[in-house]
Amino acid sequence: MLALTVSNNRFFINGSAVTFPTDIQLLRQILGDCRHLAAKANHIYTWDELGLLAYAKDGTAVEHILVCYEIEKYAFSPKQVFTGEFSINNTAIGTYYAANRSATRKLFQGDEGGALLFDQTSIWFSLDDGNIQSIEIGKNELADVEPPLPIPPDPAYAYLQPLWDNWIAATNELVPPYNTYYNLRHGITAQELANLPSTADFQLPAELLNFYKINNVLYDPVTAVFCFIYANWQYDLLPFNSLYEHWQGIQQLQTDGNDYANPRWIPFAEGRNGDYLLFNAVPGDGYGQIIELQNEAWTRVVVATSLADLLQRETDTIKNQPGDRFDFILGKK
Repeated sequence: MLALTVSNNRFFINGSAVTFPTDIQLLRQILGDCRHLAAKANHIYTWDELGLLAYAKDGTAVEHILVCYEIEKYAFSPKQVFTGEFSINNTAIGTYYAANRSATRKLFQGDEGGALLFDQTSIWFSLDDGNIQSIEIGKNELADVEPPLPIPPDPAYAYLQPLWDNWIAATNELVPPYNTYYNLRHGITAQELANLPSTADFQLPAELLNFYKINNVLYDPVTAVFCFIYANWQYDLLPFNSLYEHWQGIQQLQTDGNDYANPRWIPFAEGRNGDYLLFNAVPGDGYGQIIELQNEAWTRVVVATSLADLLQRETDTIKNQPGDRFDFILGKK
């Protein structure tokens, strides 16, 4: 019986160590003969009875092996599903994956299955309705990637760290980090800060800037885990690099004699309907307040006395009265 194993951070096929890229001739020696299809972007090798595929862009160096658990109707698809043994550290792959789901890394935005990384090897899972459809084995492309270096927050704003930590901890109790819509990422880097435009009107307040130094988020076109709920409406936290674009959009709503939105109100969360939560950066009374700006109703409401107040209230709501806010994200509706 064919045996795929990961042991001591190394990948083996029937006891033979395999690293990527690997030569197709080595795989043929281990697995036997296979079909070969020269497609436009890849050479594809198929072991029909084993339920395996291999991909090599140049026809020789195999970058990935695909373990198929479902039959598909492509010309190169195996005629049978994989029925061999696949284990990690002496544990069946499905059992190991379920127990270590929190250790998976998303390889791209919206990655539902994620990958388990072992030294130089990546084990990536493709899911179909929560079930493993296929497993792709290849090189761990993240092994040599330098970790990002977020800008440390200024000491004066250290109080934001525990507020962020508590918000994340409360959220993680309901939504696991491997969820498709879990959009948290590291704090902003010096390059991201340098890329943010700065004009006479658009000046990011120090508190909001330090908020993003601690953590940032990714954009998702559907929905997002990190959001604020006000008046039964969801306001998704904006990625740092989109703040200026959204600020510009609000300025375009201004007309002669209309004081609908002060240029020193900085959007940081959107309702995806033209409504925003804004940080009031106007010097004087009211500085630091959080304002809800409703586009169609042309109304402005102070929803929190400060960013810290908004974060604490959001955390308390998630912990004590979450309601159905995450039902869609968790696939409950």
